[in-house]
Amino acid sequence: MPGAPVHDAVTVAAVSFVNGVYWHIQPHEHVAAALWFTGTFLFAGYACAGDLDTNSREYRAWGPLRVIWWPYRVLVPHRSWISHGMISGGLIRALYLVAAISVAVVVAVWGIDLLGQHFGPGTVTAGLWRHTAAAVRDHSISALAGFAGFMTAGALHTLTDLVGSAVKPSRGRQRRRRSTT
Repeated sequence: MPGAPVHDAVTVAAVSFVNGVYWHIQPHEHVAAALWFTGTFLFAGYACAGDLDTNSREYRAWGPLRVIWWPYRVLVPHRSWISHGMISGGLIRALYLVAAISVAVVVAVWGIDLLGQHFGPGTVTAGLWRHTAAAVRDHSISALAGFAGFMTAGALHTLTDLVGSAVKPSRGRQRRRRSTT
């Protein structure tokens, strides 16, 4: 299984190729959508790919915010269909990240309310969800492109692991070869 430097190099090398494929599949004049695709591809490739279930470079890259990934790291078995599924891995991490951000916003709004700034946490949270839904609806091409970039980076991570595992002989086979010679 390739390490973080290999995954990082593959992410950087793939971004141009993946953008070319994206423009071929979805040609349009929406530069913002292409930027969302590229941005989420790089973000997911460096900070949200399959190895968040271990004490990996991705996990540590979140710095103090990595606490949001701690439940994921504890609950998800490494290289399972949850973390490394071609579609399920990226989808679960995207949903997890949205849920974690939502919980953080609710806790922050609730905490500010407890400090005496009474503006109704439920109203503020509902308003944020309403505005987010409106932004996604009004900019659906960019939202879909961003989601596709996030998912593509996760799939690339899994493909890199699969190819790396197939190409690199296991340590057990290497030891047996050495012991027989």
